[in-house]
Amino acid sequence: MRRTLLYSLGLMLIVASPCAATPIFFENFDSVAVGSYSSPAVVGNFINTSGSVEVVGPGYFPELCVSPESGSCLDLDGLSNGTIQTAPFVLQPGTNYTLSFDLNGSQRDTETSTTVTFGSYSETFFRTFFETPSPIVRLITVGSVTSAPLVFKSNSGDYAGALLDNVSIDAVNPAAVPEPSTMTLLALGLASAVKARRRRRQSEPTEIKHVG
Repeated sequence: MRRTLLYSLGLMLIVASPCAATPIFFENFDSVAVGSYSSPAVVGNFINTSGSVEVVGPGYFPELCVSPESGSCLDLDGLSNGTIQTAPFVLQPGTNYTLSFDLNGSQRDTETSTTVTFGSYSETFFRTFFETPSPIVRLITVGSVTSAPLVFKSNSGDYAGALLDNVSIDAVNPAAVPEPSTMTLLALGLASAVKARRRRRQSEPTEIKHVG
């Protein structure tokens, strides 16, 4: 009985444990050939829809992907301001989407401006020369089913784009995560069952065995 109760507790904890985020997109440009890409062009999991961008890394201006970056990264302004975007995502209401990316300053001594849009989310980031801030993380939600691409648009002067790397989107459905009160009730119910079982054992008469 005790083993059964412990098994039940483990099973309930597994079923009721919070669901981990589900990755739905990732691009760090490490598998993309270095060089210049002019619109229209496929750049890894993005499409360059206007202007030009450059994938820089080993063998092609590797010093531009400064720490904490590694491998390759994307200069959002090659010969002209570039705009890249993903294929549209179908965003669902009730789901939280975590957008994360690194956006470092240009390799040239100038300030960069980059606008990021994803559904109803839109934000413009300014970076100074070789500025390497912490990864940017934003929580995106929608009120209704929405089809939206993730877009990075350079607003800088030519040859002075910000450096983009480690772009990811994760999805978490809060409805799949149990409320703390649910976990509490499960634990209390199981504890009560264990105590009741112990009381029954203690109240049972002890069997007396006769020898001979």
